[in-house]
Amino acid sequence: VRAVLGQGSVQPDKNVYVFAIGSTGALTSAIPTSTPFPPAYVVVSPNDKFVYTFNEDDTDLTNPTFLQPIVGFTFNSSSGALTNATPFPDVLSAIGHIDQSGQVIFAAGQSSVATAAGTIPISILSDGSLTASSSHAGLPSFSFAVTDVP
Repeated sequence: VRAVLGQGSVQPDKNVYVFAIGSTGALTSAIPTSTPFPPAYVVVSPNDKFVYTFNEDDTDLTNPTFLQPIVGFTFNSSSGALTNATPFPDVLSAIGHIDQSGQVIFAAGQSSVATAAGTIPISILSDGSLTASSSHAGLPSFSFAVTDVP
């Protein structure tokens, strides 16, 4: 079993860390993987094949928008390797959740394909790539959960 984390500090850390979880629950073997933006939030797909970081850089004076593109990785849950870092520039978000089916990410942010900022539904394709909807699923909020029950 492995845990995937982003790490914050005074200077933005542009790494995602994968830790092995030992039989006692202790975290060991931190494996850093470079990413183009400082991660603020991380989610793992229910099938353990993909990892997505939601990124924010509030210390970057050259980019005052703060929100950065979501980055997707292919995840090898046996070795802990994260590969194929792929930015998804259509949605800028610092937080999101994956539905139980692993087919949709709901990201709070702004999108180049939606008419207004909000909670944007993003389809996860079979190869882990993303495609955003042209609508949003409500007002943006950092306090939300995804469920399959109305």
